Amino acid sequence: MTAFVDQYGLTRGDVLEVIMNTVARILSRWHDMEISVVYSGGRLVATGYSRIKGRFEDSNINLQSMRGWNSIKRMIENNMDQVVCLREAQAYKNHEHTLRWGEIIKNDERARKLTVEIVMDDGHALLAECPYANIGPHERTKGVFEKLFARGAKRAFHFRRINPVLLNGTPRLKVILDRQSKRLPETLLRERLISHRFGVSDLRVHCYRRIVGGITYIRVNKSIPRDPILETAFELSGERMKIEIDRKMI
Repeated sequence: MTAFVDQYGLTRGDVLEVIMNTVARILSRWHDMEISVVYSGGRLVATGYSRIKGRFEDSNINLQSMRGWNSIKRMIENNMDQVVCLREAQAYKNHEHTLRWGEIIKNDERARKLTVEIVMDDGHALLAECPYANIGPHERTKGVFEKLFARGAKRAFHFRRINPVLLNGTPRLKVILDRQSKRLPETLLRERLISHRFGVSDLRVHCYRRIVGGITYIRVNKSIPRDPILETAFELSGERMKIEIDRKMI
């Protein structure tokens, strides 16, 4: 029990629930009857329920003499992984549609996608993928693409979505990035402004139109310095930035 708590970072109650549910499901399948498992007196207690002559009768299942614990342990570990994966996905859901700087780990030409390592606010690193289709055509041209997305390069991405998935039966987080969203110039400009110590607490930034690789139209509610705008355009591979001031923005 303690080993599972330490290994997966779950509470004792969470670990116990996974163990009891997993053991109950496996035993029910093995014995072809409904079996419940509870934790009592410092050990697992299993009870089987079978229908005999129209009545349900219960019987104790001897877990101590039972074989197959290695299989059960592997299934428990897989289910623990699923719980952890699901909770991580839920915890990071509110990071969708934010800016993430990522380091290019791999360029998979066959699968037509990039593997990117991003670091979340809690310091946890995630492996994400950015399909070629999520990159602007101006950045996919021969010569430009190889330079921008070389292994080890760091680029700004829009965190599109995160979901738990099963990959060959193993729980994994699937994180999708892109460089085409209107949110990217919005969040990138705001980050660049903060890096220049420009006050953004009362700043409104809205990208209402983006022609990827061409021009991005952004409305702000007050004047902003030029350098952050140029840095945003540079990261977007020279995409022009048209900034409009609308002091009535809400």
